[in-house]
Amino acid sequence: MPREVPTAFFSYSRDDSAFALRLAQDLKAAGASVWIDQLDIEPGQEWDSAIEAAVTRSPRMLLILSPASVKSRNVRNEISLALDENRTIIPVLYQDCTVPLQLRRVQYIDLRTDYSRGVNILLKTLAAEQRAELEQVERKRDVLPVQSNDLLTGPLTISAVLKGPERRIVGDAYPTGDNGVHFVFSLFNGNAFDFLVNELDVDVLAYAPLNLDHLAHGVGATAVRRYFRATIRPECGSYVATYVGRHVEFVTIPPGKSEGFDVEISTRTEGLYDVCLRVHGGSAGKGFDGPLDFTKRRVAFFDRGAGYMVDRGLGGRMLTYNEYSLEMKSWGLSDY
Repeated sequence: MPREVPTAFFSYSRDDSAFALRLAQDLKAAGASVWIDQLDIEPGQEWDSAIEAAVTRSPRMLLILSPASVKSRNVRNEISLALDENRTIIPVLYQDCTVPLQLRRVQYIDLRTDYSRGVNILLKTLAAEQRAELEQVERKRDVLPVQSNDLLTGPLTISAVLKGPERRIVGDAYPTGDNGVHFVFSLFNGNAFDFLVNELDVDVLAYAPLNLDHLAHGVGATAVRRYFRATIRPECGSYVATYVGRHVEFVTIPPGKSEGFDVEISTRTEGLYDVCLRVHGGSAGKGFDGPLDFTKRRVAFFDRGAGYMVDRGLGGRMLTYNEYSLEMKSWGLSDY
């Protein structure tokens, strides 16, 4: 199932938690796709990063206004982030208060005297905006980031020559452990709205034990923009690639723009892995979940302690992998 992109993020003061939760539950029950921390932060997630990510991926914010919220530093930070991301802010007046200066010319929804009427107006507003966004996206094209052809791997590439009558060659071979193959690529957003990359996964499509004869020399280095890591196992399935850095893993790609990614894949189990990258995201409230077919690749992961021989391409001269790795380190290429 595609992962849903929320149509609105709830911003409120802790003092207004009970009211905000009631409103969110009423909107959800009526079919609105809203995000509120009390219901939508998953166990194990950090609050700050989850909230920042939700603000970034939601096209609009529902701002619960009360004396407590206008004094809340967290609410002010969320408003600033929404404004920086050009998100629509819908003020929802819950109690008498002074509206923040940057929102005084923005039409609000009043829930102070007639809650039911205000909720109906809010539902119609959210539904109309989402419908208009989806119609414009459908006129343009399906929600799909158009991939470029510049898939690279690195920083260390060693081909594997397999045993058997055909002696097949696997173009990508990497040692098991904490460091592995880097898939470097870019995504181009051909939609009319921002494309929000919620998550990158690594799909293990197939696995087979490694029947290795020897390794062949080869190196390559990469440039990185957005760096993710995923540790996989021999079991087929999907493995989350976690973002490494100061920012959360939600990446915004504006219309007509590209964004570069680097996904490092490692394992501790030797073998042949058929892998493919998968992107979860969406645009204008419409979700996208699909494999990036151009990333499908067979990768040989070998045990660095097994003493495999490496053909350096110098008149048949062979070295054990351990000696080879020391030589690579002297070039400054073994550490990414």
